Amino acid sequence: AAAPVVAPPTGALLAAGRDHHRAGRLAEAERAYRQVLAAEPAHAEALNLLGLVALQSGQPARAAELFAAAVAADPRVAGYHSNLGNARFALGAAAEAVTAYRAALARDPALVEAHYNLGRCLNDLGEREAAVASYRKALARQPRLAVARYGLGNALGLLGRLREAVAEYRAAVAADPRH
Repeated sequence: AAAPVVAPPTGALLAAGRDHHRAGRLAEAERAYRQVLAAEPAHAEALNLLGLVALQSGQPARAAELFAAAVAADPRVAGYHSNLGNARFALGAAAEAVTAYRAALARDPALVEAHYNLGRCLNDLGEREAAVASYRKALARQPRLAVARYGLGNALGLLGRLREAVAEYRAAVAADPRH
């Protein structure tokens, strides 16, 4: 009799998926994450990672579904909320993205990416002062984050604070000359 096929443990599958993901092999990563979910359908990290693959593959609606499932499976993880915000922003739903970023920051106030992305959304929604505050919170934690300097410059410029805007643009270029 043939020996039964034994599936690798979910931890090994998740690790293999991450390795593929880091190497840019999205199809292989997706396959590994789906195998984890076949064994554990509510595996929050696998849902989150599969959502990242979907977002990177240009499928923001699918990504939003997966990130929402990850949040439902483990609402304590700030990164899941932040990723949900990224997918919602990619879908053009800035107000819904704001809600997700604020949920992320409620769980981890030091999450630089969520502060920056919240600033982006608020600026898009015309909430310039709130955007300035979010960009400044990101920069308080990561002063050389060029994209945040640039976003802050944009928000300040739209507020008519041109000297401050120019200073932020200069800081963005100093932090990353390619910017």
